[in-house]
Amino acid sequence: MSDVDPEVGEKRRKNHQSHGTKKRCQGKNSMNGEHKESILEKRKELPVYKARSEILFECRRHATLILVGETGSGKTTQVPQFLFDAGYAKHGMIAVTQPRRVAATSVARRVADEFGCRVGEEVGYTVRFEDSTSHSTKIKFMTDGMLLRELMLDGELRRYSTIVLDEAHERSLNTELLLALVKRLQKSRQESSFPLKVVIMSATLEAEAYSRFFLDCKIVKVPGRMYPVEVLYTPEPQPDFLDAAVVTCLQIHLEEPRGDVLCFLCGQDQIEDAAKVLQERSRALPPSCDKLMPCPLYAALPPSEQMHAFAPAPEGTRKIILATNIAESSITIDSIKYVVDNGLVKARIYDPKHDMESLHEELQNACIPISKAQAKQRAGRAGRVSSGKAYRLYTEAQFEELSAAAVPEIKRCRLSSMVLQLFVMGIDNLMEFEFMDTPPILLLTKALEQLFLLQALDKNKTLTDLGRKMAMLPLEPPYAKLLLSSSKFSCSEEILTIVAMLSVDSIFFNPAGKREEAARARHLISSADGDHMTYLKVYDGWLKSKKDREWCHQYFINSRNMKKVEDIRNQLQGYCKQGKIPLVSCEQELTAVARCLCTAFYSNTATIAPDGKSYRMEVTAQEVYLHPSSVLFGRRARSVVFDELVLTSKLYMRHCTVIDVGWLAELVPLLYKTAGKS
Repeated sequence: MSDVDPEVGEKRRKNHQSHGTKKRCQGKNSMNGEHKESILEKRKELPVYKARSEILFECRRHATLILVGETGSGKTTQVPQFLFDAGYAKHGMIAVTQPRRVAATSVARRVADEFGCRVGEEVGYTVRFEDSTSHSTKIKFMTDGMLLRELMLDGELRRYSTIVLDEAHERSLNTELLLALVKRLQKSRQESSFPLKVVIMSATLEAEAYSRFFLDCKIVKVPGRMYPVEVLYTPEPQPDFLDAAVVTCLQIHLEEPRGDVLCFLCGQDQIEDAAKVLQERSRALPPSCDKLMPCPLYAALPPSEQMHAFAPAPEGTRKIILATNIAESSITIDSIKYVVDNGLVKARIYDPKHDMESLHEELQNACIPISKAQAKQRAGRAGRVSSGKAYRLYTEAQFEELSAAAVPEIKRCRLSSMVLQLFVMGIDNLMEFEFMDTPPILLLTKALEQLFLLQALDKNKTLTDLGRKMAMLPLEPPYAKLLLSSSKFSCSEEILTIVAMLSVDSIFFNPAGKREEAARARHLISSADGDHMTYLKVYDGWLKSKKDREWCHQYFINSRNMKKVEDIRNQLQGYCKQGKIPLVSCEQELTAVARCLCTAFYSNTATIAPDGKSYRMEVTAQEVYLHPSSVLFGRRARSVVFDELVLTSKLYMRHCTVIDVGWLAELVPLLYKTAGKS
């Protein structure tokens, strides 16, 4: 395969488009010659474009290429197009993975625009619960989880000639698994005369580790287009990061020259709170001051609203983009000149000793400190188009205490979903499977134990029919088991709603200054049987109100999240129909729902202690408490089942439902047999 110049590449695009999508040229995304020329000129200005010939030359010579490009180098949008122009999509699609759906969808739109097509034609994307591809698609952006699902269905991935693994430096669990599986797949594809080209892209200089894993493959380094960034620290540690972030954003707006602000926060709740406070305080700004436009940006935000963060601000307006860590490296916004870094990131930590996956809240709203590498990434966002400033809401001494890099998820997360996927692909000898970073044996052991108790594996560590079905659902094993078991309890319609509700950020919101009013409203719509039953009541009420926004406002319910719940529920319903899972309702017999919950969350059951305040977990005897957000908080429910533990000064149970603990011996007999042997 030979290298091509831009003109030949453009001709290849035209030939493909004329054969595949003639009608496209009449559509809204068709480009006139002047616009095409303008886009090509902008592409040529990107640092990665200068390395185009070297990248394609090394791609021809090596099966695997490691590409290190600083954030803003253009690697994410340009490399897939280089590969297409060089003919790599002739015999199969080019897959490009991203760790987050926001990145997959936004980058696909950008590349489609540069390509001159609608999203879903030559350039498309696939994310959980959404597929925007067609028979014409040649460059397919997707989350790493979606490519893993395809691997379970087609172990050879014969639809793809090339796989680009982007943002590999994030070391997510899915990316870690893909690195191992793609290496294995490359070998088998080489032997079957249909070689697989692999490009691994990273924004940080951990390239040598990737190269060693892929047998000393070639590394190409592309410099970013970085301008100087002045880094500023706080003189003292901040007691309230959210307030400090809002104050800093307003200070920048009042005192600094024009340029948009990127402010890193933890999760949807913090972002929505900050947006509201900024909006309120902006009304007090002097008339001579530019307008201020808060733009939330987080994974659960609908794509149409995410686009506000990318679109140019109106004249005389400064955007303040309030984002989670998705804005660290997955996406690029050229207008950013100022960064406000809270130094925190939302993360799950699994404690195998207590079989507990928890969100750590002891710092700020379920966040833990970022690494030095992440701090550098965040600061770098301010130097894309001109010199900028990074305001770190922590002291220089606190920065020096940060770890050099984040701990890979494979070393700190629950691995049951990953292990189940490996078993479906016929990989059951976990000790011999080659990971880039070997997971701790205790994590693997606990994963096998959980899958056995969920009946996904039998006592011989063999995948069961139930386990295979569980793996086909885009859910964590307990939720997959919950959904698959629901028809036996005649409550699949109710479980569909509950699982969809638990798949989004909180449906309730607590606006500052109205928390008591919100609590009273929530009490009116809550169920005495617990949180899961409350979710059923809320969803039913929402449907009966005809999805009325005013109804949502009355009960302090997030209408946007309710729409998301409906979309996810419809998608899961489609999976149920494909899997021939009967869709039945228990009507008002909600005991069936509680019993079904126990089959999946058997280890998350607890009984009230003699003091009447704390609870004792049935499996581990751990002391736990009802979370203040639970509708059961302040009540004396005898026994409960819950979804997750949250660690603050105490261990709190979230999403709780009242149960009869006597059900467990009947519903999860394996648990009691195992406990008896212990």
